[in-house]
Amino acid sequence: MRIKEKKSWLILFAVIMVPLLCFVIVPLALYRAGRFTDSIEKVYETNWGIVLPEEIDLLDDKKTRSFHGDGIRHTVYEVSGEEEFFTPFETGKNKEMEELCLKCIVDLQVEKEFAPDFKTNYVWKEYAKYGNRLILLYFPEKREFHLFQQLS
Repeated sequence: MRIKEKKSWLILFAVIMVPLLCFVIVPLALYRAGRFTDSIEKVYETNWGIVLPEEIDLLDDKKTRSFHGDGIRHTVYEVSGEEEFFTPFETGKNKEMEELCLKCIVDLQVEKEFAPDFKTNYVWKEYAKYGNRLILLYFPEKREFHLFQQLS
């Protein structure tokens, strides 16, 4: 009789634990592991092959939600370290780029405090591939770094 009771407990344990492992614990572990590796900086590195400076602090990040991964994203950082990353950027105003950035700001409903101030001096760089665009703006006076990503 004892062997039969042990088998019953093992079967009951298996019936409870296997679904628990398959449907609860493993998905939760995968979700948590993905959250640690899916940072905003990693998104820009993966999509554009650029490594952002280490000494930046996230101020704001807004994006449109889309099942296909397309849409727009605006990210703002405060730069607290060296500015070497911004050395190869272009100087001078670019009206077309400013208009595109302002349209993104309106579409994303970005708060005024996180919107770029194009009245001050800035340096910029633009990436384009496969119909997608990434605009990097750095405002040295405010030490603000803005990224505008448009995926189609």
